[in-house]
Amino acid sequence: MAGTGGTFLRRFLPSIFGCLFLIYIAEYIPTASAEGQCIWYGVCSKKSESKQKNCAYNGPPKPIRDVRAMEILEKYCPDIAAEGVSCCDLDQLENFSKGVTVPLSMLARCPSCIDNFLKHLCGMTCGPRQSDYLQPNSTEPYNGNQTRILELNYHLGATYMNTTFNSCKSVQMPSTNQLALDIMCGQAAYLCNAQRWFSYMGNVNLGPVPFQINYISGDEPNNGFTPYNPP
Repeated sequence: MAGTGGTFLRRFLPSIFGCLFLIYIAEYIPTASAEGQCIWYGVCSKKSESKQKNCAYNGPPKPIRDVRAMEILEKYCPDIAAEGVSCCDLDQLENFSKGVTVPLSMLARCPSCIDNFLKHLCGMTCGPRQSDYLQPNSTEPYNGNQTRILELNYHLGATYMNTTFNSCKSVQMPSTNQLALDIMCGQAAYLCNAQRWFSYMGNVNLGPVPFQINYISGDEPNNGFTPYNPP
């Protein structure tokens, strides 16, 4: 009996320990989906196009090496700048900088509103884990060998959306003292709420956004996506 038991141990223990070792190290091997990926990188539009589209890119974020790109990120998106990698290049950041000029001037009287407002735009444009919360819905070929994004779903935290709306809803524009959301929500500010505001901003047919953005509000994971919920 003892001999049989010894044979069993000699035969199967190496396999058992091998399996346990593989299970152990698997817990510490990061996967691409766990870390998040980019959904775009670079601009796929001619300079003459009024609405600039981004190039589809499914890969890891890239180091921020351009000095001007880092300057823009440090100004508007310091949290992303601090990570040293992003899903945007200088062309995207220059478009971003131009695009936020008007809304930031309208919200200029409230720094906390501006800070909140910028966070979701930074996360969408440059966040290094875009694939966690952004889902391209529609694309088209560009320039023969590239693809550009025409529409995306943005899984955005309900807590963040409500906090941002509440911090901005009473802000008056410096030039007229009119409520900024009278203009930015597409209807009178008193009729606006967080979802209506974000939906209006994301409507490619109504606003200046270069592609359709469908804001999906929620704080819990949804269909494999984790809502972006910046602090």
